[in-house]
Amino acid sequence: MECSIYALGEVKKKRLREARSLLVLARSGSGDGEDGEKLILVRDELNALWMLPGGVCQKGEDEAEAARRILGDALGEAVFDVRALCGFGVTEEDGRERTGTAYLADVREWPDERVSHAKAFARMPLGSQMAEAALCFGLHRFAGEFFDARLTIERLGQPAAL
Repeated sequence: MECSIYALGEVKKKRLREARSLLVLARSGSGDGEDGEKLILVRDELNALWMLPGGVCQKGEDEAEAARRILGDALGEAVFDVRALCGFGVTEEDGRERTGTAYLADVREWPDERVSHAKAFARMPLGSQMAEAALCFGLHRFAGEFFDARLTIERLGQPAAL
């Protein structure tokens, strides 16, 4: 599997009429104090791997609206904001590329954290414990501004292939 990160406009050029895949990088915590910021992952119950909350846009649904729905389904009752980060592509072993858009979310309140199938991680799980680990690590690295307030999207520069 090969993973690529694209500027937002580039993935729209690549995407033809396929389903619009979405992934959400969400953080919990303020970054202050002992808890710090944590990446939220969901547990895939079929094979017990951790992964980014994800899904597809439904017919007539805006991508940002779909990202809010996807994260809401993963977290239950929560208060958060979402914004587009970048496009991504995953080339499978058969050569077919699946593209989508990655969103960032800042979770301000998550009262159901203990009963959710999602978990906030201070450190990323091992790659062997994650679904599509290369894509998750690449998006997390690209989203450095989101997890490190000292950087800005402009300072990250143009996205590069992983």
